[in-house]
Amino acid sequence: MVCKECNKSIAKNSNYCKYCGTKVEKAVAVQTEKKAADDASLIFREIDVTEEEADNGAERVLEFDGAAEPLHIIFPKLFCTGQLFMVKKFKFLNEEGKKYKKNILIRVNIA
Repeated sequence: MVCKECNKSIAKNSNYCKYCGTKVEKAVAVQTEKKAADDASLIFREIDVTEEEADNGAERVLEFDGAAEPLHIIFPKLFCTGQLFMVKKFKFLNEEGKKYKKNILIRVNIA
């Protein structure tokens, strides 16, 4: 990134220019309506497991409307209630058969 005041190169995550001290204005990305609608589709699912499964690990096959295939997930040993697991860019199909991806957030509850 380049400082607008002194035109020197600074780190992307800088809040101020280290050379002249000017506050860095960060550009905010503007999304199109279609892109925003796709991104807004984070899927949240809660899964209940037993204490034994929490201690030894668990497996689940989850179905989602529009998913190209079921999600097979294996939870590790010794996880706790409320733990979150993120599945990024899981494949889905729209009405026309075109592929797109969504993120899935799974919260585990020990029953």
